[in-house]
Amino acid sequence: RTGLVAAMLLAIADVPEATICDDYSLTKIFLQRQAINPIEDNKPGAWQRDCERETVAITLEFIAQKFGGVKQYLLEQGVSEKQLQKIRVKLIDPEI
Repeated sequence: RTGLVAAMLLAIADVPEATICDDYSLTKIFLQRQAINPIEDNKPGAWQRDCERETVAITLEFIAQKFGGVKQYLLEQGVSEKQLQKIRVKLIDPEI
């Protein structure tokens, strides 16, 4: 869930999709380290440790096919163009 939000934010900032997918997959590296509260392989939630590049690529492709892209999806959900622009500016130049 967090990875999807991060992917959408990166899309708003016009980050190339390949970079978004690479960024998403980095989580797997960090989740392989010893966790404070590790989830055993046979317990609920264990599947969430997997952050394959292809997972977010398929998700972004679905959003593109069904809605025309992340920005269009968010517009359809009630986010305004002005809000998207403010988010983009904050992500690109956080001092503004």
